[in-house]
Amino acid sequence: MDNSFKMGMDAEKRFVGIMKKNGHKIAKSTSDQDMFEHWDYLVNGKVKAEVKGLKKARRSDSSTKNDWIYVEFRNVKGKDGWLYGKADVVCFEQEEGFLVVNRSSLVELAETLVKTTFTDRPTPYKSYRRRNRPDEHVGVIMVSDLLTIGHKVIT
Repeated sequence: MDNSFKMGMDAEKRFVGIMKKNGHKIAKSTSDQDMFEHWDYLVNGKVKAEVKGLKKARRSDSSTKNDWIYVEFRNVKGKDGWLYGKADVVCFEQEEGFLVVNRSSLVELAETLVKTTFTDRPTPYKSYRRRNRPDEHVGVIMVSDLLTIGHKVIT
């Protein structure tokens, strides 16, 4: 199992644990909903949540980056990334819990902050694509930027 995939699955388990501890009902999306609609959980029967674990700047790094997040405009197949999915909220793992933001507000923020100047390494406020992934379009923004839009921390 790919290490970044495992990190994501572990983050989802922590998310489910926190939500249940706080008295929320939570249901897992189907694999089609996850892949094509870009949401992971239905909370209390009405809110679709996309869960994002902590990420490393590069897969080869030994530790995660706590101060920035990746936003996916286009996936590796050139289709709309999770930023344009059907989730109502995006839940970013942080050391103290999850930072929850409205997805449509995040879209506006990301489109404003991330320039379409592509780099070959993750750089805040610039577009990025991995080598041999010509259709991919990812951006990097700072976690502090999320604090400028409606947000909530769940622990």
